[in-house]
Amino acid sequence: MAKTLTKDRVLIGVSSMSGDWDTCSDPQSSRPVTKRRRAANTKREAVGGQLDFDDLTLTRFWDDARDAAIVAQWESNPDFYNGTVVSLTSLGTDGVAMGAAKTYTGIVQSCQRTGSDANSGDEGKLQIVVSVYDGA
Repeated sequence: MAKTLTKDRVLIGVSSMSGDWDTCSDPQSSRPVTKRRRAANTKREAVGGQLDFDDLTLTRFWDDARDAAIVAQWESNPDFYNGTVVSLTSLGTDGVAMGAAKTYTGIVQSCQRTGSDANSGDEGKLQIVVSVYDGA
């Protein structure tokens, strides 16, 4: 019987930022395909290009002691976060990993606290966007 993976059964890790992460956009990949014919009387051929991954957006609840330092580091030296690895590990109902983690390596494109709202009791979040250049 196949195991159904629910959204709450994925452990999200970010190599360059400690702490627990709540959400991660689904990693999507695609590649360009070129179709061509060598001559008028031949069949078309398809040639696939390199795999490309969409950016990943991750969020977690804001912790001022931890996340204010991360944003300050980002603002003073964004290259510090080059080579960040995002790992997604599927967990069974018992909390045990189901296979190896999928990893995506990239550069942090943005790092910010979510907006403020004087009329809201919602908790603030840290949001980062990772531009993926290598995925598994």
